[in-house]
Amino acid sequence: MKRGTTVHTGDDLVPVVALCLKDGSGRILAQRRPPDRSWAGFWEFPGGKVQPGETSRAALGREIREELGIEIKGVEPLCRRVYRAQGLALSLDFFTARSFKGTPVGVEGQIIEWLFPAELAARPWLPADRPIVTALALGQFCGVTPRLTRSDPDFIEAGFRESLAQGLHFILVRFEAGAGRSVSDQAPLLAWARDRGLVLALEYVHGNPESPVIHLQADQARKLDARPAPDEILLGVSTHNEAEIKRAQVLSADYLFLGHVESTPSHPGQPDLGWDEWTRLAARSECPVYAIGGLGPADLTRARAAGAAGIAGIRAFWKMPDLS
Repeated sequence: MKRGTTVHTGDDLVPVVALCLKDGSGRILAQRRPPDRSWAGFWEFPGGKVQPGETSRAALGREIREELGIEIKGVEPLCRRVYRAQGLALSLDFFTARSFKGTPVGVEGQIIEWLFPAELAARPWLPADRPIVTALALGQFCGVTPRLTRSDPDFIEAGFRESLAQGLHFILVRFEAGAGRSVSDQAPLLAWARDRGLVLALEYVHGNPESPVIHLQADQARKLDARPAPDEILLGVSTHNEAEIKRAQVLSADYLFLGHVESTPSHPGQPDLGWDEWTRLAARSECPVYAIGGLGPADLTRARAAGAAGIAGIRAFWKMPDLS
């Protein structure tokens, strides 16, 4: 589905647009629903329904004028998701804007507040918007380690030094079988991440209550019938097809990896999805999706246009030449 054109969602999905508006200090505008509305007191991102014959970008501009009294500029796609619950079936396009003209006010009686990404999760959010709070907290890039035999923080930091210097915030650490499995192995790594304000994900076999994020490989997800983590721990799942996406949704995943988009040495001989098929599959997800497979930071604009929350990768972020 091309951004900025009239929306045809199919499956009886109602097209909705929303804006994650940032100020110069990186804070994000959130608004609290007024007492006379459904879900009163819950927080949401500004936006609303796309009217018949209206483009998604035109709808966004109209909704923001009506709700906040400002004109937005430099609008860019953030991610796309599907929401089906409480009798609703929505196709939500989330956008960002580089700048705006005017001073935001709660035109419709709503309370508005500027919050840093780390502050968003503490508020009660509309269920349709909460996954985007997760995506904003994780960031637009996820650096993935190769399979490691060492878990010491100095080694991990050396591999990501260049990417960390460029602002990498979200890291998935993976180990070879038998390496780094104990809580005592993980503790220094988790402390290292907390001290640097990083979001650290560990694969499920390494998951423990101290880890803020655990990540399932697709074959692990197939063996589970229920979410293997409490709600306060984020759950990620690697997926490659529609069946695996459905399984991730049964497990109430908070984010997905979907790939591989392009050919990559880590999957020799396996056909890539390509962007058209990736876009089709990602639209089936009810949570934010990271594109993975032969991609790097330079692919972010293309990925966002396809509905991705961001880019995940190994070679693009891990720069240590000698893994021995």
